[in-house]
Amino acid sequence: MLLFIFVIICISLDVFVLMMEKGATSLQVTLKKAFRHGFVFSVITSLLYILGCLFTKLIFTDSFVLFNKVLAIILLDIIAIRIIWKTRNSSPFEEKLDLSFNIKKNIHMAFFTGLDCFLIAIICSYLNSNFYIQSLLVFFITLATVVIGEYTGYYCGAAYQKNVRYLSAFIYFIIAFILTGSLV
Repeated sequence: MLLFIFVIICISLDVFVLMMEKGATSLQVTLKKAFRHGFVFSVITSLLYILGCLFTKLIFTDSFVLFNKVLAIILLDIIAIRIIWKTRNSSPFEEKLDLSFNIKKNIHMAFFTGLDCFLIAIICSYLNSNFYIQSLLVFFITLATVVIGEYTGYYCGAAYQKNVRYLSAFIYFIIAFILTGSLV
């Protein structure tokens, strides 16, 4: 379960950076507004996680456990490489006021950042724990991350976003390395 929590925190770091950027460009951040954004992200991410678990249960049977672990390692490496590539090729972030951030844009951003959670559900399917409990953890960790990220961006700016993304990629590589050790 500890490995699962680290994976979910890694997913949430991407959302953290996004909300840190939105907080840095907001005119005002209130607790109500931060929780509203957090709730939208949490619901969408949890639903994508549940869909990924259901997809995995339908496709993979117990005879595919080794294949699923190898697939998990490959997906973790792909996600980490994508994060590094995306971070390295991104232009410097400018903190300028953005009044267009609303629930509709929030839903759109939550869906596209939550697609990693769908892939992570494939990775975590072999943990043999209840995926409803896992999705609740996804919900609450994402909610906390969005609220903390938005406030961090509002009060401190978005100066360390690349470092957070690189940290996330590094943790993904470590988790893939740990999973590789469990194959032997």
